[in-house]
Amino acid sequence: MSALVNPDDYQLNDTQKHVRASCVAMFCVSVVFVALRCFVRTRLQSQFSVDDWLLLVGLAGYLVMTVMIVFSVNEGGFGRKTAEISIQTFYTGAMYLVLAQVVYTIAMMITKLSIALLQLRIIGQTSVIMRRLTLVSIAVNVIIGTYEFFALLFQCTPPKKYWTPTMTTGHCADRNGVAIGVYVYSAVNLALDWYYALALAPMVWKLQMRTMVKISTVFVLGMGVFASIANIIRFKSLIGYAAQTDVLYIFIPIAIWTWAEMCLGLAAASIATFRPLVRLLPWAQSRNASSDPNSRSLFTTWKSWRSPNRRRDPMELSDMGITNVTVQEGTIYASNGRGGQAGSNDGFNGDAESQKYILKEQEVEVRSERWKEPRLNTNRAIDTTATMESFAKKTITTTRSLTYTYYDNEKPTDASTPTFFLLHGFPDNAHLFQKVVPHLASLPNRIIIPDQLGYGGTSKPTDPALFNSKAMVADYVELLSAEHVAKIVVVGHDWGSFSAQRVWLWAPQLVVGVALLNVAYIAPAGPFDLAAANAFFEQATGFPRYAYWELFTADDGARVCDEHLDSFWAALHGDRENWMRDLFCVRGAMREFLLADGTVELREYAKPGNGWREAWFESVRSGGGLASSLCWYKALAWNHHHEVEKELPKERVPITVPTFFLGCERDDVCLPVLIEQNKADGLVGPDLTAKLIDSAHWCTMEKPDEVGKALYEWLSSKF
Repeated sequence: MSALVNPDDYQLNDTQKHVRASCVAMFCVSVVFVALRCFVRTRLQSQFSVDDWLLLVGLAGYLVMTVMIVFSVNEGGFGRKTAEISIQTFYTGAMYLVLAQVVYTIAMMITKLSIALLQLRIIGQTSVIMRRLTLVSIAVNVIIGTYEFFALLFQCTPPKKYWTPTMTTGHCADRNGVAIGVYVYSAVNLALDWYYALALAPMVWKLQMRTMVKISTVFVLGMGVFASIANIIRFKSLIGYAAQTDVLYIFIPIAIWTWAEMCLGLAAASIATFRPLVRLLPWAQSRNASSDPNSRSLFTTWKSWRSPNRRRDPMELSDMGITNVTVQEGTIYASNGRGGQAGSNDGFNGDAESQKYILKEQEVEVRSERWKEPRLNTNRAIDTTATMESFAKKTITTTRSLTYTYYDNEKPTDASTPTFFLLHGFPDNAHLFQKVVPHLASLPNRIIIPDQLGYGGTSKPTDPALFNSKAMVADYVELLSAEHVAKIVVVGHDWGSFSAQRVWLWAPQLVVGVALLNVAYIAPAGPFDLAAANAFFEQATGFPRYAYWELFTADDGARVCDEHLDSFWAALHGDRENWMRDLFCVRGAMREFLLADGTVELREYAKPGNGWREAWFESVRSGGGLASSLCWYKALAWNHHHEVEKELPKERVPITVPTFFLGCERDDVCLPVLIEQNKADGLVGPDLTAKLIDSAHWCTMEKPDEVGKALYEWLSSKF
C-alpha cells in the first residue's frame, strides 16, 4: 500500500468489475432459486416450515455478504494489488472483506441447518439411526460454524486491528493458526455437504420405482455435491494463503468460490422442492390437455375439476410427475402415468395421454366419470323400512374361537342371485352402511353386514397377528358358509375395501363382483416399510401421506386416542379446508391435536344430535376402546399380511370380476388417482366402473344418498 496514492484517484480495473459482477450474479441466481422454493411451498404446497424460514435467513446473510464485497470492491480496493491503492482504501477494503467472511460463516451454518431440518422432516420418527446421524450433523454444523465465526471475528483484538495493521495497541493471532482453523472448517463443511447430499440415497433406493426415477430423485437430493465441488476448489486456493501479504488481490479466487459455494448451497436446498413446478410448464400443460374435454382422466385432476381456479393440493401426485402410485413388490411403486411396469417410460407424461394409452393398448373399458345423477328408473322408491334395525342381528364363533356379530336382512334368494357382503373400515362398525342400505333394499339381493374384527359386537383381540388377511377371510368364509351363501358381491369402505380385496384374493370362488369405496386396490406387496413410504410421499407431494400411522402403530397410540375420544372424533370429521391433509399427513399433528384436547368445527353429520357421534361413542366405549381396531394398521405395518400373502400365486392377484370404485374428491389420504395405476398395472379387469363424488373420506355418513345411488346403479346393471 502506498501513502502517496491519492484515494480520490481510485478507479476500478477490469478484474475488479468482473469479480463484482460475478458475486452479484451468483447472488441473483440464488434469489431466483429461493423465490421459486417459496412459491412452491406457499402456493403449491400450502405450507411454510422452519427450514423454509431458515433458508430465507441464509439468503439474507448472503445478501449482506454480497453488499460487503461490493463495498470492498468499490471503496476498498478488493481485487487490486496493495501497492496500487492508498492506505485508507486498503483499510476500507480489508474491513469489508473480513466482515464478509464473518457473515459467511453464519449464513452457511444457517443454510446447512435448513437442509438438515428438511432431511429430518423427510426421515420423521421412523428411522432412528438416520435421525440420530442428522442430529449429530446439526450439532457439528452449529459447533464448527460458531467456532469459525468467533475465530475470524476475533483473530485480532480488537477486531479493528485486522484492517488497521498500523495500530500500536492490541494483537493478532498467528496467521498459520487461523489458517489451520479455516482448513478444518472447510473440511468439516465438505463432509457435511456430502452427508446431506447422499444420506437419503439408501432410503430412496429402497422405493419400488423405476431405476431412472430413483436416479433422478437421488440426483435432485444430491445437488449439495455441487456445492462441495466449489468448497474443494476454494480449499486448494486457501493453501498458502496465510503466508501472503497482498490479501486484497490474493483473495480473489477464494471469494469467487465462496460465493459459488453459497449460491450452489442455496440452490441445492431449493431445487428439491421444484418438481411441482413441472405441471406449470407450457409443454407439460399441453401434454395434460385433451382435444376432447370428456376424455380427461378423472382422478388425476379431481381437485382442479371441482373448481378450476382452486389452488391445487400438494397431495396430488401429478405435481411430482407421478400420476400413479401403488404399494407393490417392496414398498412403493411409482410411475409417471403411462402405465406398465418399471422401465416403460422415462419422461413426464400427462394425464390425458395416460388414459389414452390405457384405453388403446390394454383395451380397458373405462367408465370413470365425474359424478352425475344416475340414469335410474325415476319410479324407483327408496325402501325406508329396510333399515339396519330391521335386519336380524346374529353371531357366529369361528374355528379361531373369535365371535363375529353380523346383520342379515334374510331376503330369500335363489342360487343365481349373489348376496351383497358389506365391510366397514376404521373406526366404524356395521352401522356405517345404515343410510346406504335403503337404496339397495329394492334389489332382489340378500344383504349381510358384519362388524369386522375389533369392532362393534365382534371379538376384539389385541394381537396384530390375528388380523392377517388369510385368517380373517377364513372367518368370513365360515360365516357365509353357515348362511349357505355361495356367491357374493363384496363391498368395502376404508379398511373394508382392503378386506374386500383380500376376500377376492383368498376366496375368489365366492366373489362375482367387487366394490371399493375410497381405497383403491392395494395389491400383495413385499415387506411394508413405513419409513420409506413416508419419505417417498414427503419428497413427492410435500406431505408424508401415512404420517398418522406413526401414532396409530405406536405403543401408546391406543391410550392416546382413548383418553381423548372427543378430540379423536373431531380429528376424523373436522370441517375445515385441507383439515384431513393437515392433521393426517403432517408428522406429529394428530398426536399433538389429541394431547391438546383440540377442537374444530365438525361436519354437519358429525355434530351432536345427528346420531352418528352418539352411536360411535357408545360402541367404542362399550367395546373397551380402540386398541383392537388399531391392530388393522399394525398388521400391515408389521408385515403380518405379507407373511401370508407371499404364498399367493401371481395369477390370482388381478381382479377379473366386475369392479366398482367410488372416489371422494376431498379425501386427502385415500387418493382417487390410485385407481388409475390399478388399471395401468392390470390389477383390475376390463369391466371397471369408477365414479367420483364431492365428499370427504366418510362418504357413507356425509353423502349416503349419493353413495347409495351410485352403488344401486352399478349393482342393478351387473347383477
